[in-house]
Amino acid sequence: MGTSDPQDWTETKTTISMWEWVRDSVSTLEERANERILELESKLSEFKRPGFIGIASVSSLVKLKPGLEGFEGPIVFIQGLLFWLFLINFGVGAANLLPIGPLDGGRMWAIVIKKIAKKNWKKIMSVVSYATLAIFIINFLFWFGL
Repeated sequence: MGTSDPQDWTETKTTISMWEWVRDSVSTLEERANERILELESKLSEFKRPGFIGIASVSSLVKLKPGLEGFEGPIVFIQGLLFWLFLINFGVGAANLLPIGPLDGGRMWAIVIKKIAKKNWKKIMSVVSYATLAIFIINFLFWFGL
């Protein structure tokens, strides 16, 4: 376990995480794990750190200025409130873009389909709209276990 040396920065970080878990989980290996962690951390500088691709481990940290510690509760509440407002607005916007006739998305899809299929666009739009609505209803039926 952990005998071969990692070949790059990412493997080294992963191996360090594994040894940290071993240190915290297996008390008899704590000394060996600490030695291995120090050894691997010294090797990190040998490797070129990879570029950032994608989003991983997103979190928010609220640090208050000295003297404003009493406002931590309201600030955290407002932060949570704004997050939920964003989430609800995003959901409403996504639902409005569904290709269902009366919704805004249905109107936009109708324009696109009218440009592509000049003769049968109403029939195509009707099929797309009913199919989307059927998928939406079936989703809810499965969601509620009916």
